Amino acid sequence: EDSEQKSLRLRDEAVQAWAYAEEMERLAKIERREANEAKERARIERAEADAAIAEAARELREAEEAMENARRERAEADHAKREAARERREYEESVAKMRKEEEEMLMAKRKAERERREADEARRAQAHRKALVEISGCVETSKVARQIVR
Repeated sequence: EDSEQKSLRLRDEAVQAWAYAEEMERLAKIERREANEAKERARIERAEADAAIAEAARELREAEEAMENARRERAEADHAKREAARERREYEESVAKMRKEEEEMLMAKRKAERERREADEARRAQAHRKALVEISGCVETSKVARQIVR
C-alpha cells in the first residue's frame, strides 16, 4: 500500500506539475500576446509621434516662410516709402524752383516797367526842357524884336 500511495502521490504531483506547466504555458501565451499588443501600440505611438514631428516641421517651415514674406513686404514698403519721400522732396524742390523763377520774372518785369516809366519820364522831361528852350528862345527873340522896333 505504501507503494500505491507513493504511486498516487507521484501521479498527483505529475498532474499538478502538468497543470502548472499548462498554466505557465497559458500565462506565457497571454504575456506574449500582451507584449505583441504593447509592441503594436508602441509602433502606432511612434508613427503618430513621427507624423506629429513632420506636421510641426511643416508648420515651422510655413511660419518661417510667412516671416520671410512679411520681412520682404516690410522692406518693399520701406523702399516705397523712401521712394515716395524722395519724389515728394523733388516735387517740392521743383515747386520752390518754379516759384523762385516766377518771382525773378516778376521782379524783372517790374524792373523793366520801372525803367520804361523812367525812360518815358526822361523823354517827357527832355521834351519839356526843349519846349522851354524854344519858348525861351521865342521870348528872347520877341524881346530883341521889341527892342528893335523901339
